[in-house]
Amino acid sequence: MAGFEAAFADFSELAKGRAEARFRQQFDQLASALPTEDEE
Repeated sequence: MAGFEAAFADFSELAKGRAEARFRQQFDQLASALPTEDEE
């Protein structure tokens, strides 16, 4: 069972990295679509 948990932990790190990259990409797209209030 320990081997499975270790393998799953590695997969979890990879999946988390992909999810973070995807979220950051979507956030950048949303942020760029919003009107900027700081620049006047």
